[in-house]
Formats: sequence, C-alpha cells, structure tokens
Amino acid sequence: MQLKEKLNEKSNKFKFITPVIIISIILITLIIITFSYFYNLKEENAVKLFERAYVKISDFNDSEFEKKQSMSGDIIKTLDRTIAKFPKTVSGKRALFYKGYVLFHSEKYDEAETVFLDFIKKNKNHFLTGKAYYFLSYCYSERKNIEKAIETLKVFENEQHDSAFAPIAYYQIGFLYENLKDTDNAVTYYQKILNDFKKSSQYDYAVKKVYLLKNNIRLTEKEFFK
Repeated sequence: MQLKEKLNEKSNKFKFITPVIIISIILITLIIITFSYFYNLKEENAVKLFERAYVKISDFNDSEFEKKQSMSGDIIKTLDRTIAKFPKTVSGKRALFYKGYVLFHSEKYDEAETVFLDFIKKNKNHFLTGKAYYFLSYCYSERKNIEKAIETLKVFENEQHDSAFAPIAYYQIGFLYENLKDTDNAVTYYQKILNDFKKSSQYDYAVKKVYLLKNNIRLTEKEFFK
C-alpha cells in the first residue's frame, strides 16, 4: 500500500513538472526567436547605413587629394552615424575602421591614429585588425616617428603573425630600418619574408633587398623596380 502511494506521489509530481518544462522550453524558444529577429533587423539596418558610406569610399579612393578632402566630411558623418547607432554590429565595427582609413587618406594622421587605436582596443581578433595596425604604423611614419612605426608593425611577429598583412608589415619594417641606416635589422626583417612567406607578393622583392644589402649595392627606386 505504501509503495502504491509513493508511486502515485511521484506520478503526480511528474504530471506537474512536465507542463512546466514544456512551457519553459516554449518561452526560451520564443525569446531566442525574438532576439534573433531584432538582432538581424539591427544588422540589416546597420548594413544599409554603412553601405551608403562604403559606396562613396570607392569613389574617394579614385579621387585626387583635393577631392578626397571635400568628400571626407560627408563620408565620416555617415560612418559616425553607423558607429553611434550600431556600435557592436559587423557594420558598426567596419565603419570604425573605415573612419580611420578615410582620415588617414585625408592626411589627418593624428585623428586617424586615435580611431585606429580605438578600433584595435575594441577588436583584438577582427579580420581588419591587422590592416588597422598597418595603417596605424603609417600614421607614425608620415609624422617622422619611425621608431614608433616599427614598434607598431612588430605586432605581426606575435598575435598578428597569421594576418595577410604580415609579409607586407615585415617588408615595411625592413624599409624603415633601411631609412635609419640599420642594415642588419633591415636584412633580418626581409629575411623573415624569405623564411615564412615564400608565396607572398613581397617575396621576390625581399630576395632582391637581402642580396643588395648584403653586398652593399645601392640602387635608386626606379632601378630597383626596373
């Protein structure tokens, strides 16, 4: 008799728990669907806004410097709107990078530096992070801070080693060391391309650079790229 009562108790508990579980599953599913809907809607709106700026950036790239200056303000306004309204979306992150890009090509290196540093801080593993470091280094070298440019590019020796910009960065480091008359370090970084990036477009140039530097042969830029 006691066994029967215990079984009935368990059965009653199960009858109560089962609807609770079902309702919980339904609620969680509805929450996920709702969240997904609004997230996708936000992404869609962010893409539309970002694309307005991105289309103009294509024209911006093909323009003379004076025209770049006149175009940059309007592009940055649209990018700023994307960043402000959709900061954590894919398009919001891309907008932040391209704001730095537009400022850089408008020769506003101080402002571009601030934006690239902000992008890097917020996006350690973004596909544009390597490119941001590369342009950041130019913000320094264009202002004649060669040591800081080299220091920035050395990030490609560690966390950005697998970036598509790594061989380009090593080549730029070698070039900057050449400008500092530091032949040994220049050779070291050109050699890194020969060791690790044999299929890169910088490989043949790096081979030539290593040979010329080791043999103390100097060529003009025109002669080198002949």
